[in-house]
Amino acid sequence: MTLAAVGDTGYNIMLFVHIITAIIGLAPAVVDPVVAMQWRDDENALRKFSATMATANQRIFGNALILSGLLGFGLAGLSDEVYKVSQGWLVAAVIVWIAMVGVLHGLLIPGAKAFAAGDASAQVRLQRVGPIFPVLTLVMIYLMVFKPGV
Repeated sequence: MTLAAVGDTGYNIMLFVHIITAIIGLAPAVVDPVVAMQWRDDENALRKFSATMATANQRIFGNALILSGLLGFGLAGLSDEVYKVSQGWLVAAVIVWIAMVGVLHGLLIPGAKAFAAGDASAQVRLQRVGPIFPVLTLVMIYLMVFKPGV
């Protein structure tokens, strides 16, 4: 028994929620670097921003990113008539999603917490690894829009 197929109401609702959670989950890729650049000369403001974003990234954006990926798995399963889960672009999207979740939760959130707590070396680490998340975001959007190999 099929719950939904591409274009059905159930599929479209899942797609809608997937896109909304993706937008929310990818927000740090844009917001964090822009605001950090604005406050780069004010270390106290930058530390407060880092503390705020570490909490928001953990509670809101990170959960939305995870939910978006899980919904993406659901969409892939429901669209088996149109897209095969084994297609290269979907496999690549899963790998990029895992990397994004890992970078956010393993590097960016702990780094922001450490910097907010006074670890000056954490800022240097954040500056090194910070660009990874926006690049992964661009790769993910490319994969979702162009579906290379289809």
